[in-house]
Amino acid sequence: MSRYLLLAFFGALTVEATTHVNSSDSISGDSSGGCSSPYTMVAGRCLYINFATSGTWDRFHSMYCKDTGGNDLVTVDDANFLADLVQYITSIGWQDGLFWIGASDKSHEGHWIWPNGSPVKLGTPFWGTYGCYNQQYPDGGTNENCAILDGNANLYFNDFKCDTAFAVFGICEKNI
Repeated sequence: MSRYLLLAFFGALTVEATTHVNSSDSISGDSSGGCSSPYTMVAGRCLYINFATSGTWDRFHSMYCKDTGGNDLVTVDDANFLADLVQYITSIGWQDGLFWIGASDKSHEGHWIWPNGSPVKLGTPFWGTYGCYNQQYPDGGTNENCAILDGNANLYFNDFKCDTAFAVFGICEKNI
């Protein structure tokens, strides 16, 4: 258990170092572009990933993102933004991680929505595939109602159990 805490600590240091080292980069850009600390500009949006804090989807959605000055979990509603976000996560060395995003079908099974109520696009290029027949996520039925960027699936969307807390980090977004 202490190994994971140590990795989480170093991950937080990596994020902080990346934001300052690559301050002119359009992917991990500088946080002064309308983002206040601890948020970082990523492809024109203010985002925050704290690798020292994992938790359930509900914890990030209803409390943690707001407590850190954000609005909610990130909305990934554009393929170009998804590509930039994946590039950012990869650049800080966390491409194998699991990250909560704002999508959920908790209120109505099969009807995926973002925190603002807009529909989530299903299929490629957002949702991952698996198996020899390339079945497409989401596929968890009523057991998996919250979405993650899944490092085990090249950071494509995957449906996941909302109450999973261990080693799932939230990506918070703050409106500019």
